[in-house]
Amino acid sequence: MRFDYLNDGNICYNSQIFQADKLRKHRDKYMAEEAQRLNNMLESVKKHVTAEQIYRTRQGSLPIFLRRRAVELREASSGYYSHGVYFKGFGEGGTPTGDIYKLICDNYSSLECFYYHFRHAAEISYGSGFLWLLRKKDKLKLWFAPAGTLPGGGYDQLMALDLWEHAWIDSFESKSDYAMAYIRSFDWR
Repeated sequence: MRFDYLNDGNICYNSQIFQADKLRKHRDKYMAEEAQRLNNMLESVKKHVTAEQIYRTRQGSLPIFLRRRAVELREASSGYYSHGVYFKGFGEGGTPTGDIYKLICDNYSSLECFYYHFRHAAEISYGSGFLWLLRKKDKLKLWFAPAGTLPGGGYDQLMALDLWEHAWIDSFESKSDYAMAYIRSFDWR
C-alpha cells in the first residue's frame, strides 16, 4: 500500500476566495509530507512486523519499537486523512441547500447562527488541529481535533477546517475570517 497525495482530494483551484497557488503550495507541502511519512513508516514497519505481531496488537503486547511507530503512524495518518477531507471541501462555494440546509437550521436555528458558531469555534480552538463538522443521524456537532487525532463516536465527517497556522496566517487576519472564507468556498454538494 502506498499513499499518494496527488490522487486524494480535489481542490477547486478556481475558488474565488482562496488563491490557487497558496492552495497548491499548502497541499503539495503538508499533505505530501504526511504521505511520505506514512510511506516511510509502512516500509520500515513491514521489515519488522510478522503476522503474529499484528495478531498480538489486539492484546496490546506489541514490542516497544512498534508501539512508538504506532503513535507516529497514527499522527501521520490523521494529518493525511484530515488534509484530504479539508481539500475535498473546496468548491465553487454557495450556501447549503436541501437536507443539509434543513439539518443546519434544525440544529442551529438558522444558517447565520451556524456561521457564527463555526467562526467562534475556529477562533477559540487552541493549538494546531482541525475543526470538524460532524453528523450523527439528525444531530450536528462542531468538534476540534488536536494534532494527531480524528473524530470518533460514529459521526459522519462533513467538513474539516485546517487550523494549523500554515493554512491561514499568510492570507487572513484571524482564524474566524479564514473560517468564513472556507465556508463561503465549501462545496455543499
